[in-house]
Amino acid sequence: MTCVFIPTTQHPVEIISLTKEHSDIQSVICITNTFNALPVSTAYHGFVRRPTGIIQKLTGIPSFRADVSGIIDQGDSWQLSMLIAHRLHHHDQFRKAHDAAGHMAHIWASGQVDINQNVTPIQHIREKFKASQSLFEDIRSRGDQLHIVLHPDNWAELQDMITEDMICHRVSVAADIDQLLSDTRLSVFPPHSNLATSRLRPHQNISTSFRRLFNRSWKRRILGYGLTISIMISLQQMIPWHPIHAAMEMEKSGTHVELIRMLKSYRQDDRFIPRLSFLYFEEAYLKEKSRALINQLDMQLVWAVSDDNNTTCDHAQMRWHRYQITDSTLPSLPRQRCQLYLEIQNNGTERLAVAVAIHAKNGDMITPILQPAQTELAPSEHIRHPIQTGDTKSLIIMMSASDHLTMNWYRWFKRWSNRPMGMSARKSLLDTGIGVHMAVQDKP
Repeated sequence: MTCVFIPTTQHPVEIISLTKEHSDIQSVICITNTFNALPVSTAYHGFVRRPTGIIQKLTGIPSFRADVSGIIDQGDSWQLSMLIAHRLHHHDQFRKAHDAAGHMAHIWASGQVDINQNVTPIQHIREKFKASQSLFEDIRSRGDQLHIVLHPDNWAELQDMITEDMICHRVSVAADIDQLLSDTRLSVFPPHSNLATSRLRPHQNISTSFRRLFNRSWKRRILGYGLTISIMISLQQMIPWHPIHAAMEMEKSGTHVELIRMLKSYRQDDRFIPRLSFLYFEEAYLKEKSRALINQLDMQLVWAVSDDNNTTCDHAQMRWHRYQITDSTLPSLPRQRCQLYLEIQNNGTERLAVAVAIHAKNGDMITPILQPAQTELAPSEHIRHPIQTGDTKSLIIMMSASDHLTMNWYRWFKRWSNRPMGMSARKSLLDTGIGVHMAVQDKP
């Protein structure tokens, strides 16, 4: 995931989302989940739309709604952060989860930008840097990357404050921004540098292979190859291709009950090859599809705390935090918090059916907070579920995802929700290719 922050002299403001709007609507910047446009919205509209703006020139989109985590009330230093966020968004790289380990790249950028993407320095950079120390510590504690993006003059002002763990980018022209966005450190995908060395050189390797084949032991080799081919043909005839094809059609059509019955019958089959074939079909197709479906969901806990650490929850004074749910453990949350909700976004290319349930756990007692709820999410669409629970209770979050929009499988999810620690209904979901994920808080 790539997150972008706008520094202010009070606190850093995260760009939460960018949403395309109708061309008749003016671009606005809003505090997330509110209806009120911030004072800089007029300047943002001019920054986006032609002929004054550059975002429409780059993306072809004339209007956006930008949701941010805090107030931006004056100045133009937000322009560099917004430009970077829009360019990431245009290439489908803004706030996108990249791997199961939850690796993230955080961009902290400040600067003014003209129509040609030339960057100019801004004022009060040291105050903004000091106001972001708590954010920097939070990023360090998670082991994530922190990228500092500034004009060279501003970088020189901060040279004595920048630490070794910060990745610094000095930008002054469009080419510098292009270089920043192509930096491999902003991606968690490992470089496939070994591909070039693994390719065959046609003439040399083919001739070498023939020489190795037709050496003194070529008769033994041909006999071994012939025996191997004979065994493979015999095994192929024993594999139940037609039943496996029928099982795949059942999964595609969403007839889950019939699929469960067929899987059970072949698990009890006395013949080794058919039983092994269906076991491979379950592991390589059904359970792999289950993992792929749940990995298409970007699942995050989002909470806000008062900026002065008291019980006053004024939107202007709240600091927002996010935790991406990638494994089975949820983090401890601050006891004095203003808001808490679960956000789920479909990062896939197809519409998904999504089911969610949330429980509170106090010792052995499990109490529903959010009864099982189902919805459909189009690609890039997201939904938020508010969470209301006591500070002394741990959370249990349960989620399922499927490309079957009929929701015939939903009854199994409701059974699983009634018994979160039970395995029967959860296994039925996994066995039929439904995405399943449960995350539990060890401590509230």
